[in-house]
Amino acid sequence: LNKEKGEQKICDFCETTDTQYRCSKGCDFDLCAKCYAEKEEHQVHNPLLHPLEKKAKHSTTCAQCNATPTAWRCVSGCDFNLCSSCQKVSGNITHLMPAADLCKKEVVFIVDCSGSMASDNKCQHAQDAAQIFLRGIPEESRFNVIKFGSSYKMLWPSSKPYNDSTIAEATKFVQSVRPDMGATALHSPLSVILDSPRTNPIDVF
Repeated sequence: LNKEKGEQKICDFCETTDTQYRCSKGCDFDLCAKCYAEKEEHQVHNPLLHPLEKKAKHSTTCAQCNATPTAWRCVSGCDFNLCSSCQKVSGNITHLMPAADLCKKEVVFIVDCSGSMASDNKCQHAQDAAQIFLRGIPEESRFNVIKFGSSYKMLWPSSKPYNDSTIAEATKFVQSVRPDMGATALHSPLSVILDSPRTNPIDVF
C-alpha cells in the first residue's frame, strides 16, 4: 500500500472516509491509519486476491451456482458475486483476479541487499515477503528475482516460466540474500527491467 493524503476514500475495514493508504496497483483497496496499524497482514496488499464485502442483496448472479440475488461482491469492482449459501460453504472472503488478467504476465521481485538492510532484521523481513510473493505468482506467468545494492544480480538473464523447478531455484536464491551489497542504487536494476523489450504486462515488486 502507498501512503497518500487528501483522498476521500472509504476504509475497506471500518468504512471511515479518513483513509491514508491505498493499493499501489490501482485496486479500489484503501485503509485508514488505524486499520493499517492493526491489520499488518494487509500492509502489503496482494493484488492477486481481492477482498469480498457483504452488501444488501442485489440482482447479480452468483459466480458459483448462478443463483440470484447475491449478498457478497468484490470490493475492488470486479464482476464477482456470491450468494450467501456459496459464501458460507466455500468460506471465501477473497477471490482471485479474473483468469484473463492473470495469464501471460511477467512478475519481477527486487530485493534490497544494501547495507541499510542490516538493522532491525530488515533483511529477514525482505526474505519472508519475497517467499510469500513467490508462492502467489499465477502458474501461467513468467518471473525473475533481482537483488541489488551498489550493483545488482539477476537470478536469470531473462524471466522464466513459473513451475516447481524455477520456484525451487528462486527460493534458494532468496534464502541467500544478505545485506552485503553496499549502497542503495535502485536505478540500475529498474532501468534493466523497464527498458527491456517485452510483449506481456509486467509487475515489479
